[in-house]
Amino acid sequence: MKIKYTQSAVSSDTLPDNPLPEVALAGRSNAGKSTFINLVSQSPVAKVSQTPGKTRLLNFFNVNERYYFVDMPGYGFASRSQKEMDTWGPMVEEYLSQRNNLCGVLLFLDIRRPWTNQEEQLVYFLNQHHRPLALVLTKTDQLNQKELKNRLVEFKKITDRIPWFTTTKQKKTTAKEVEDFVYKSWVQKESK
Repeated sequence: MKIKYTQSAVSSDTLPDNPLPEVALAGRSNAGKSTFINLVSQSPVAKVSQTPGKTRLLNFFNVNERYYFVDMPGYGFASRSQKEMDTWGPMVEEYLSQRNNLCGVLLFLDIRRPWTNQEEQLVYFLNQHHRPLALVLTKTDQLNQKELKNRLVEFKKITDRIPWFTTTKQKKTTAKEVEDFVYKSWVQKESK
């Protein structure tokens, strides 16, 4: 899979002018969005940081000249000033609500963290704007089998109508399953 970084955007007037579909990658800081891009591409095209909050812009990654992954700033704890984080909200909201190219959103969540009002608000916002959504539960390898089973039961109750996947950075096949779903369910429909 050939994925390459193409550009970053700070506002709606700096978004790329392209006809290709886009898939947004949303989630908390340090949830695994950049790691996912690298797993799908099988190369380190997206910067992965140990410090939450490094992604501050909308970062566009071209996927096989067919569509884009758009890595968005993470929410929740981030090592940035409140003033800087406050500027992300309007940019992200405008992108998610008004971007014509946007064909779906992948919501990344560290499986060890609880489902919060922030996730609930994002799901509500996306539903209001008729944006397809799938959940990607990351870092499943950080739990033992019993803990993993219990967490999956909890998430099934919360997200019974949202497609969801589990991934680990060790298993490239799980990231590929997510990419296959995105392409077949969202990108191909948008391209027709």
